[in-house]
Amino acid sequence: MSTATEVGAGERIIEPRAPGLIARLAELWRDRRLINYFGRRYIRKLYARTFLGWLWIPLRPILEVGAAVLIFGGLLSAPSSGVPYLLFFLVGITAWAVLDRGLYWMTRSLDLNKRYLKILYIPRLTMLLGAVLPTLLEASLYAALLVLAIFYFVLTDGQSYVVASWALLVAPAAIAAVALVAVSFGFFTAIFGAQSRDMRFSLSYITRFWFFMTPVIYPLSSVPPSYRTLACLNPMVAPVEMFRASIFSRGGHVPATGFASTGLTILLVGGLGLWFYNRSETAALDGA
Repeated sequence: MSTATEVGAGERIIEPRAPGLIARLAELWRDRRLINYFGRRYIRKLYARTFLGWLWIPLRPILEVGAAVLIFGGLLSAPSSGVPYLLFFLVGITAWAVLDRGLYWMTRSLDLNKRYLKILYIPRLTMLLGAVLPTLLEASLYAALLVLAIFYFVLTDGQSYVVASWALLVAPAAIAAVALVAVSFGFFTAIFGAQSRDMRFSLSYITRFWFFMTPVIYPLSSVPPSYRTLACLNPMVAPVEMFRASIFSRGGHVPATGFASTGLTILLVGGLGLWFYNRSETAALDGA
């Protein structure tokens, strides 16, 4: 594998690709504009070859939220920590979408771009990080629904369930933690996704199970105390509960186990994942 380096006007040196993680990060910074290119390409995949076109982008979260609120909030009367279930669920699903959609697009990043990779060298990390754009787009749609729902309840109930306080500053940190968890696992799933379609198919079942193990449709306080510490081994528990507590300025206590699980996942899984991605990217694509 070789790379081309510009050394002057009209001059380029073609040389072997430098090994090591530092070289990969340098390539990423040099070609960072490709992140936007691949991100926009992934967004087009959301509505490519459909009758409704771009309308599918906002329609899917609307249908998902409507079905979940009807089933869990209406038929099953799931607890919602004293706020309308629509608001409760929208806060949880906004945070969850960052993980779910981020993992999906990172898993598919190398596989979707094989035709480019077979004819020229492109820093593969740009394809992986291009997943940020469609992830932010889809998560932002849930956030937009949340804002609309907040105003709806202000107009109909005369009550704002969102408290303007310093706690709102925790919300970006919680979302950032979710994004780092997604990237940590995405380093692995991107490689496996390029090698086999089994990864993509299996991921939908894994994330669905993970969804029900995360306090998105129910609060952590509804988990029996004897199981709460075990539940907090899930690295998504702490950031989701943090995000919800920052919006509503209310929520159950998250055991230290939850924060430790999130932090260790980001540090250990993320660090090993970056090493694994750098070590395996070429072999995964050559064998695909």
